[in-house]
This record gives sequence, C-alpha cells and structure tokens, in this order.
Amino acid sequence: ITLSAGPVAVADGIGYSNVELIMRSCRDDGLLLQPSAPMKLVDAALMYRATPHAGVSGPAGEVYVAHTILPGRDYGYLLSASLTNEWSFTPQDIGYAPGMSFAVVDVRAKEFVGLLSDDQPMTLHVSGKDDFQLLSLSPVESNGWALVGEVNKWVGVSTARYLEVTTTPESMLVEVTGVKGENVTIGFVSPEGELVRHSCIVPEESVMKLSTQGDCF
Repeated sequence: ITLSAGPVAVADGIGYSNVELIMRSCRDDGLLLQPSAPMKLVDAALMYRATPHAGVSGPAGEVYVAHTILPGRDYGYLLSASLTNEWSFTPQDIGYAPGMSFAVVDVRAKEFVGLLSDDQPMTLHVSGKDDFQLLSLSPVESNGWALVGEVNKWVGVSTARYLEVTTTPESMLVEVTGVKGENVTIGFVSPEGELVRHSCIVPEESVMKLSTQGDCF
C-alpha cells in the first residue's frame, strides 16, 4: 500500500504477480499514487497506549491516517488493522477542524458507506491483519458533491494525478494528468449519496478534465 509515501517494491515470484493488485498503487507508467505525507498513528491510539488503564477511550490496535492536500481541500485515508475493540470516531478525533463533513468510501470494497461529521460518527470494527479496513474521506463540497477519486487505487486522490479541483453550483470539475491512452476511472459521491463512476481515456496532451456528469475534454 502506498500510504507510507515511500518506495514500493514487488517481491512476487516470476509468474505469480497479481497485476490488478499492483496497479492499485500507481499510474500506468509506474508513478506511485501517494498521499502528501506518510501515514501516522492517530493521537487517540497513542493516548490509549500511554494510559491503557485510565479509562481513556481509543482504538486498541493500529489506526493510521494520511492526507492528500490539494488547494483548499484535505482528503483523508484511514487504515486500521489488528484492532481488538470497536472505535467510534468523528473528524476531530483524527485531526480535522470542527464543522467538517466527509463522504466515506470503503476502499477495499469500493463502496460508499456513509457520511462522517461531528454529529455523525463512524465506527471501525474489530479486525486482524488480513481483513484490515481502509476508508477514504472526501470533503463534502458546498453543493453536496464529494470527489472520491480513482476508486480502483489505494489512494484515490493524489497530487501525482490531480492538478485542479473546482466546483460549480451543481457539479464538480477535476483536471487530471496521466499517460496517453490510460483509462482513468474517477468516482464522486452525489448529494443523494450515490457513488458515481466515470471513465475517460487520457489524450495525447496527457491532461484532461472530467465532470460529475461524465464529460471528458
């Protein structure tokens, strides 16, 4: 997974590589799709470890958060594994300012699972290492839309792919870059709570724009 923001190496034996799984980490040219900084353990997990018998509420396990920062927007990725208790959290519990609202997608299942806000917490369930949970957190825009990004990548929104994100009163428009001929599938969560996917082929100029209506140009 590219959340470490470090190098990624494929160590499978010859003929045993899972190409689809490997490509969840990068563009067609191998450029890694990573967050803006390495993932880090959430403060609540640190506090719980420091005071395990003091009645402090927190996750008993590995819960990390990473961020992709685009102008005026902060996209989050929450990873949990080896979690021995359920943990309910709000955006403030993972470092966001009060008043923010996010559309949450289960990255492994590629499904929209709900909204996260100060008055709408979400719960991480007990899990091991193999059934780890990875959630993407997309800020909800003023028009109700949210950019999920590439639903078939571990990090759906990365600065290696996205050049600009803008909104109109009723939609969103993203400018992306890639390899000529690359098929890029981008997801949005609509104001009605539907995960909408649109695919476009990167043109010769290696830059294109895509809207929530599926227009590519």
